[in-house]
Amino acid sequence: MGMGGPLEVLVNNTKWSGKHPDEPVRADFTPVTVGGVTEYYSEVPDEGDTEVWEIVNLTADAHPIHTHLTQFQLINRQAFNVSKYNAAYAASFPGSQTLIDPMTGLPYAPGVYIPAFGPPLDYNTGNARALGGNPDIVPFLQGPVKPPNPNEAGWKDTVIMFPGQVTRIAVRFAPMEKPVNDPNLNYPFDPNAEGHGFVWHCHIVDHEDNEMMRPYKVNPKAVTRTIVQGTDY
Repeated sequence: MGMGGPLEVLVNNTKWSGKHPDEPVRADFTPVTVGGVTEYYSEVPDEGDTEVWEIVNLTADAHPIHTHLTQFQLINRQAFNVSKYNAAYAASFPGSQTLIDPMTGLPYAPGVYIPAFGPPLDYNTGNARALGGNPDIVPFLQGPVKPPNPNEAGWKDTVIMFPGQVTRIAVRFAPMEKPVNDPNLNYPFDPNAEGHGFVWHCHIVDHEDNEMMRPYKVNPKAVTRTIVQGTDY
């Protein structure tokens, strides 16, 4: 945080490329190569899945978070103890032998937040309750669960994430008009055509232009598509 506000805000403390500042590769991210460029994805859902995402806002800003391809429903919001969670979050960082802490001029010690490191824990196994690689938010929750406002009900592609709150959304990687028990819960097109994937990001332009954005890819089902890239679009 600088004197005029945040210097840089990232999604899950991760740059667009997904590369680790200490090492070029995080073993818990998925490498995706398109056009000779390899980037590292953390969100790799299966087509047809519905996932509950918990977005914990540790910044001073309200962020309108937007997903491409999918729409989602806001479940609720809940406040949490920011100072205690921040302490647990920082304590989870493992330190570094090569990255230098500008506050000390020495390598980062264990238990000190490292910018752009990615999540401090393993994305898949670091939190027994959830994916993401961050300490569990549950022990730090406080106050009542707040349901969506009337204007926030229904399918959305953008919802505001307020500071000091965890915002829970149900993200559906399938057409919204199909029931959840539909045996053909898939898109009419291949969501992974040419492997480029999609993005999710903050919709404040200064934030998304400065890497508060991450790519993701959807693992497609092996089904026949009625809309084919190169033929129908």
